[in-house]
Amino acid sequence: MGRRLPGHDYRAKCIYHITMTKAPEAPIFGHLTGGVTSPKIKYSAAGLTIFRHLHYLPTLSPHIRLTQYQIMPDHIHLLIFVTARLDSHLGNYIGHWKNRLNKEAAVLLSSPPLFSENFHDRIIFPDQDLGTILEYIRKNPYRLAVRHATPDYFRRIRSYNISGHDYQLYGNPFLLRNPFKSAVIVHSRYSEAERAAHREKWLHTAENGGVLVSPFISKMEKAILQEALETGGRVIRIQNTPFPSDRFKPSGREFDLCVRGQLLLIAPFPHNGNQNSPISSIKAQYSPFLPSGIIPSEKVTRGECKSMNALAEAIAAGL
Repeated sequence: MGRRLPGHDYRAKCIYHITMTKAPEAPIFGHLTGGVTSPKIKYSAAGLTIFRHLHYLPTLSPHIRLTQYQIMPDHIHLLIFVTARLDSHLGNYIGHWKNRLNKEAAVLLSSPPLFSENFHDRIIFPDQDLGTILEYIRKNPYRLAVRHATPDYFRRIRSYNISGHDYQLYGNPFLLRNPFKSAVIVHSRYSEAERAAHREKWLHTAENGGVLVSPFISKMEKAILQEALETGGRVIRIQNTPFPSDRFKPSGREFDLCVRGQLLLIAPFPHNGNQNSPISSIKAQYSPFLPSGIIPSEKVTRGECKSMNALAEAIAAGL
């Protein structure tokens, strides 16, 4: 079933955001039309087959309700509401649906299986805004249209306001709008069991379409970063120094990750004497820990760690 959230009962009443990706050999599910102003996905024969089968999923159990869906060229989104306890793991119902769909695709389209193995799940907890998630699913064609129309938008943004402060961005800014974000912060007080539990939670987020947010400073945080990226996960990395110049671009692997949309770098806005700048706020709040005359410090200080972790938590909370 792939990585599932440890300790979660996948038979229980819950709302799930399910994503399934196209198998490499399968035909695409549709084409983007309409541009940025009115983006739509025009279904291919494979996409129409998927669309016709969507009504079948809720018939597998009286407790499964399909609340929203979005068919994209290479993946689909399903918002599934399990209204009461299921007789079996939710994955068994999804697997049954996929098998039925693949059999029809083989007969009607002479197609290999349409979807890759397994699926990604994001659990909608009571403290999450369901409206934000519905909008995220609905706007998938729009995000794709923007990416096609303005590829440089996924490179460098010189000024972007987060929680009242301006920052510099490089990479995929749409990661900030992902409703499934988790701040990766490893506290020294954590026991080994707590570290293991957090690691599973963070990797579940990364492997199921969510975004990890962190400065990734400690040894374990860096290990989580590498594991997440190796599995195709998406990451927002916060740094304590501004980008060195207007011509800055990350080198090597980080540049490739930014271009592919997997990575967003966030840096403080260059200090210009504005006392409302994030760097000035860091200095005011944590001046005992900052070396005199160094803004920002080339060495990550305790105060900067606290500030970057607080920013990660604010971003993860959607603030």
